[in-house]
Amino acid sequence: MRMEFGGPIASTPLNSTLELQETMRSLTALIVAMSWISLFTEFATMTFQANEERLMKKKVYISGPMTGIEGFNYPEFDMVAQKLEEMEMIPINPTRQPDGLTYQQYMEYAFLDVKNADALLLLDGWEDSKGARAEVEFAKSLGKEIQTSWVYL
Repeated sequence: MRMEFGGPIASTPLNSTLELQETMRSLTALIVAMSWISLFTEFATMTFQANEERLMKKKVYISGPMTGIEGFNYPEFDMVAQKLEEMEMIPINPTRQPDGLTYQQYMEYAFLDVKNADALLLLDGWEDSKGARAEVEFAKSLGKEIQTSWVYL
């Protein structure tokens, strides 16, 4: 009994070693391409998940008095920023702005930061700070969460 296979591929004999080598090269290239696609897809998925986790973290703008306080109150701002990081939140710390700007320029950065934050955390003495009061009023106009202690964030 003789078995026959139909179809253009099965009925075409491989006439030479060259045809076999060319087929093997094509299959190898296809396997390599599929491997790269798989690796890229895995990397893209991991990157998306990491960005998604970062976006899910609460962004908290730290507002408080700076002008007239020794060192512009940087130690207090930095300590609170560190606490927020430990709580797995993203601190938005106005002390990161460059030196040498005008008061108006600092406030422009502050309003942009408040706009991008999910909440404001007010430091002691914020009521006595013209800039902090302006940040609070702006945050209220945007419906932002405003807290006086990180315990409630």
